[in-house]
Amino acid sequence: VGEHGEATIRTSLRPARGQEMEFKADVQEYLGRLLFVKVHKQHFFQDDAWFCNWICVQGPGAGGEEFRFPCYRWVEGSGVLSLPEGTGWTVGDDPQGLFKQHREQELEERKKLYRWGNWKDGLILNVAGATINDLP
Repeated sequence: VGEHGEATIRTSLRPARGQEMEFKADVQEYLGRLLFVKVHKQHFFQDDAWFCNWICVQGPGAGGEEFRFPCYRWVEGSGVLSLPEGTGWTVGDDPQGLFKQHREQELEERKKLYRWGNWKDGLILNVAGATINDLP
């Protein structure tokens, strides 16, 4: 995802334990300054989670600028993981409001995941979840 658009790269990655994955993809559209990388994960097997340190994207040519998108988390289940570029940004650097939108969406997802339950009035609150699998 860049300032001027979004490109879709359809590449299936199945990293093996302890293996680093690298692949090359050409994007024909001009995206402008890179802002995010979106990783679409599908759940195929019982134990198909993998740990992502970061995603590194190199610009065009041999001396193209390198962009790093830090992750530092397990990628599991199904869904879309949206990673902002690792450079710090200020409100003035975000004229389209994309980072603000991303952060608000991330906070809403975390509110759903990390919330308090009420077992009995007057008692200490517990983390919400009906079963152990519901816990974050």
